Amino acid sequence: MSKGGVLQMIKRFIADERGATALEYGLMLAIFSLVVTTALASVGTNLTAMFQKIVVIFS
Repeated sequence: MSKGGVLQMIKRFIADERGATALEYGLMLAIFSLVVTTALASVGTNLTAMFQKIVVIFS
């Protein structure tokens, strides 16, 4: 492969944005998953406390 062909291939690789889009979606998914996991953990802790209070009241 000639030097000009390699340079053309490198330029096309740098200009290609398909991988960047996949990376952006991956980062958004990771952040969304972290937020949902944190929210569910908080809700679960609050539900556990509420049910423990109910058990104490009715026992």
